[in-house]
Amino acid sequence: AAPTMIVNDAGRLVFFNDAAETVFGRPFAGVGEVPIHEFTASLRPRTRDSEPLPPERRPARIALEERRANHETFMITSADGIDREISVTGVPLFAHADEFVGVMTIFWRE
Repeated sequence: AAPTMIVNDAGRLVFFNDAAETVFGRPFAGVGEVPIHEFTASLRPRTRDSEPLPPERRPARIALEERRANHETFMITSADGIDREISVTGVPLFAHADEFVGVMTIFWRE
């Protein structure tokens, strides 16, 4: 399975799968339902040049706020202290055309 994270329409992380544990360095049970901006900040997202990745360039936030799919490659530091380059695609989720319900984010390790 691809590492996947789900965020609800209020911007709270509600789930990530076992495959995502290997990217984040910890299980979902150790994180719980938290605001996505807090969880993402804990990973210290940054560009390949080690510049902080601004929130407005983070795929989950773009999908949440702008309701559009997007993709970005950047660096994180997982909870186990390992620096990883990841590619991330954020996709808004709709129950119906006008009913936004959250975001699905898929990760690939480079």
